[in-house]
Amino acid sequence: MSAEPLRWLAARPQCHRRRLGSRLAVTTERPTRIGAMLVEQGRLRTMIGAVLPLAAARTAHEMLDGLRPHPRGKIVLRLGT
Repeated sequence: MSAEPLRWLAARPQCHRRRLGSRLAVTTERPTRIGAMLVEQGRLRTMIGAVLPLAAARTAHEMLDGLRPHPRGKIVLRLGT
């Protein structure tokens, strides 16, 4: 994976800030666009470790707290049936 978009962002961190009077407001517009571009190109993927029904939210929290084992990756709560 090329780090070119991320290197550009790191070199110019002020690019995602805008001035509001004497204060700076940090925006996520550019980092969001870069992330979307990487997802569209298939260069950024999320690993899903477990998919649980919403009713198992307590179990998901126990997994996050290390009280229950879970596969490596994100824990997703499924809505609906």
